[in-house]
Amino acid sequence: MSVSWEEFVTKHAQAVLDSALRVVAIPADAEDVAQEVFLEIFRSKRLSEFADQPALIRKMANRRALDRLRKRKPTSELDGRELDSQGHDPSEYAIAAELDKRLRDGLTFLPMREAEVFCLITFEGCSVSEIAELLNISQGAVAKSLCKARGRLSTTLGIARTEVRQ
Repeated sequence: MSVSWEEFVTKHAQAVLDSALRVVAIPADAEDVAQEVFLEIFRSKRLSEFADQPALIRKMANRRALDRLRKRKPTSELDGRELDSQGHDPSEYAIAAELDKRLRDGLTFLPMREAEVFCLITFEGCSVSEIAELLNISQGAVAKSLCKARGRLSTTLGIARTEVRQ
C-alpha cells in the first residue's frame, strides 16, 4: 500500500511535534524539530519504510530534539506564557521551572544513547523492550543506559541517589 506525502505528514505530524515538545519544551523549537524530521524523511526517499513505523519516527524526533537542546545558548528567554496563579504558590512555579531547566540542560551533557533512552522512557512512555528493539540493543543495555542517565541527572539536579530509586 502506497501512501502519499500529504497523508504521511497528516498522520504523523502531531506525534512528531508532541515528541519534540516533550524534550525541548518550547513550541517554536518543537516545530523546527518536526520540520527537520520530515525533511530528513523526505530527502531519504524511503517514505514507504517510515509509513508504518511511528516508533522510528518518534525516535528521530527525540534525537533531533536532543540535538536542538545541545545547540541552545546557556541562557534562554521566557517564552511569554503566563502562569495560572490561582491556588498555587508562585515559588512552586519558580522551583518547577528551575528543575525543568536543569533537567533539560543535564540532558545535553549525557551521552547520546543515555539521553535517548531517558527521553524515550520518560517523555514517550516507551517500555524497555520497545526501546531495545527500536535502538537495536539488548534490554540490559537499555536498563544500564537508563540507570546511568538517572544517576548523572540526579547529580545535575542535586537529588540524592536514594530519592531517585523510589
